Amino acid sequence: MKKLKNMGLARKFSVTILFSLILPLVLLFSIMNSVIASEFMEKQYEKELEVLKQSKPSLENVLEDTQTLSRNIVGNKEVQALLEEYEKSGMVNEETLSRAKIYIEEMIYMKRYISSLSLFSKGKTLYQYGGYYKSEDIFDLPELEKELGELDGKPMWDSARMHRGYIAGKENCPMVSVYRIINHLYRLTPVGAERISISEEYLCSLYASAESSEEDQSYIFDEDGRIVSAREKELLTGNVSEEIVERVNGQDGYFVEEKHGQAVFYYKVPITGWTVVRTKSMSVLQEQIRMINNIIWMCLTLAIFFGFVFSIVQKRSVIDPVVRLASDVEKVDEGNYDIKLHTGNQDEIGMLNQSVIQMTSRIRDLIETVYKGQIHMREAEILSLQAQINPHFLYNTLDTMRWIAIEHEEDLLACQIEALSSMFRHVLNNGKEVTTVEEEVAHLKNYLEVQHCRFGEKIQVEMNVDEQLYSCRVLKLILQPLVENSFVHGLEEKIGGGKISVSVTGEKGAIVYRVTDNGVGVNAVKIREILRTESQSGKIYALKNVNDRIKLKYGEAYGVTFQSKVGEGTEVVVQIPRALMED
Repeated sequence: MKKLKNMGLARKFSVTILFSLILPLVLLFSIMNSVIASEFMEKQYEKELEVLKQSKPSLENVLEDTQTLSRNIVGNKEVQALLEEYEKSGMVNEETLSRAKIYIEEMIYMKRYISSLSLFSKGKTLYQYGGYYKSEDIFDLPELEKELGELDGKPMWDSARMHRGYIAGKENCPMVSVYRIINHLYRLTPVGAERISISEEYLCSLYASAESSEEDQSYIFDEDGRIVSAREKELLTGNVSEEIVERVNGQDGYFVEEKHGQAVFYYKVPITGWTVVRTKSMSVLQEQIRMINNIIWMCLTLAIFFGFVFSIVQKRSVIDPVVRLASDVEKVDEGNYDIKLHTGNQDEIGMLNQSVIQMTSRIRDLIETVYKGQIHMREAEILSLQAQINPHFLYNTLDTMRWIAIEHEEDLLACQIEALSSMFRHVLNNGKEVTTVEEEVAHLKNYLEVQHCRFGEKIQVEMNVDEQLYSCRVLKLILQPLVENSFVHGLEEKIGGGKISVSVTGEKGAIVYRVTDNGVGVNAVKIREILRTESQSGKIYALKNVNDRIKLKYGEAYGVTFQSKVGEGTEVVVQIPRALMED
């Protein structure tokens, strides 16, 4: 179980399908197939036996009717008179024979299954009816009469045989005959014997099914195992196998001969002691069960096939996206937050994929924000530490330098030093990062004072500030770096100087710094790309720093917008919120 828990999702799914679907289905269908086959074959055996037993009443009626006819002839006075007269005189009286003949023909007339009837005595045939045999030379009549006498009047059935001398045109038709001794009614001594023959073909029609296949056999054997009648005529005059004789028990039943691949069905005829047998090939009996087996295994195959289809669909739509998603999530630990959308479905897997993408994106943004914040915080701490390095000493030093310049009547130098001192004071701002618009504008003017000493009237600066915004609190050192960018990158390299326009206005709840120059201009696309990325460029480091500080403070909605055209000039616009910082 522990090993299963630690398996991969795909392998675990395959193992689960195997043990919870495929193997149980195979086991279930195997058991079901075995039970159905057993029950079906049992029903098939019973059905075949019942079909065979349907012939029993007809067969018994014919045999019993034949024996009844035999008894009636034995007790008939005309027959008794014929035999008694022959016993005394050794002659046959025509009148007596005629009376016996009339009686016999009346008795046999409606019994079409009777092929022939013979009366004989002392080795001579006295009367024949039906097939009209020329002679009974195939029998040892005296010996037969002796054998019948030992039966004490009981009938004796003989197996099918060909009678030579049959003159009715059917010499090759075998007959099944019943023999009986005829005793004198009063003395009870033998005076003759009779034989009644039934067409074996007719007898066979009673028990042999016309629907039987060529492999099947139908026959009757007596108590000694001799074949009495058979659909397959080559079996006549033969004997059945000892195995069949031994296994025939009870009045009816069936058994399987594995050796010959056949089922044997039988029933007994008590009146004669015969056993009627029909054999059926197992391949024929199992034909329907094979069809059922094929249907069962086809159903199993379809079930397994659809199980595989289900597995493939689940693997492609559920497992594979989850596995790929897990692989991508592992890469997050290595710093790779680029997770792909592995499925476009809007189901739970698709929602999970999209949620993980959104989560990693937010984590990446958060890490970048925190990382940048930490960097800027470090920079601010360093600047703060630098600003706190004895600021009074720096102020006092600059103030001393200003007074020395005044004593030497260096008014311009004194003015420059005073402006620089004010700028330095604004930069430090007691360690605070927020100031007012008014102080930002004052800081810009001090910067312009210093630059005026350098450039003189070469560069003209025009300022337009909405005084209503003076009290608004903003990040310090935003406006002056924008103007410095115009000096350094726009106008220093331009021959003949130029002009800078500075405006501070309020627009739609925001404070907008707009600095425009007519300098040499730059590649605006490249500058905007640098502002969007993490790269550091020395040429626009001030703009990059301003942009990052604004976004860190106010969010991604605010920052620096840059427009420039080479040879015409540059416009830099900064937008920061007003309502949040207004005092």
